[in-house]
Amino acid sequence: MVRTFQLDRIFHNLSVLQNVLTASHLYAGIGLWEAALNTCGYRNKNRNTHDHAMKTLKFMGLDDKKDEIARNLPHGHQKLLGIAIALAANPKVLLLDEPLGGMNPAEVDATLEIIGEIRKRGTAILLVEHNMQAVMKICDSIVVLNFGMEIARGLPEEVQKDKGVIQAYLGTKRFHT
Repeated sequence: MVRTFQLDRIFHNLSVLQNVLTASHLYAGIGLWEAALNTCGYRNKNRNTHDHAMKTLKFMGLDDKKDEIARNLPHGHQKLLGIAIALAANPKVLLLDEPLGGMNPAEVDATLEIIGEIRKRGTAILLVEHNMQAVMKICDSIVVLNFGMEIARGLPEEVQKDKGVIQAYLGTKRFHT
């Protein structure tokens, strides 16, 4: 299980590739002694780690930015980099906390496409998101919380019509005479 954060948790002074390599090393299984002794196994694992990081960047559409310093990326690409770092660890479950926050509509659509592809590859996704249009497009099942309490659970079309959800998030119109 790996999670992303609402606020970017990237290494701003490292390159895009170096950021993904940090998580790819979890995938590599490199031991202390083989690294210290620079064994043949270590060198092979290092190559495999680099290849894995590059495949992850290509999947995320960031391979052409591999040498850029992370802080110089636009906001949407920094959010994608955060997801790439999480994916590089090969999680079975990916927790995404506000992955669409601050993105423009084109970036939202592209990111939703990537999230859909992650799901197709067999990774379970738990999404915390306030962009309700995006949630309705991508989620199979929704749980709605209000002040930490569950107020609805079900399919997107069911939750969308739930009176408790409408009251909590849209309010009720009051008329005064």
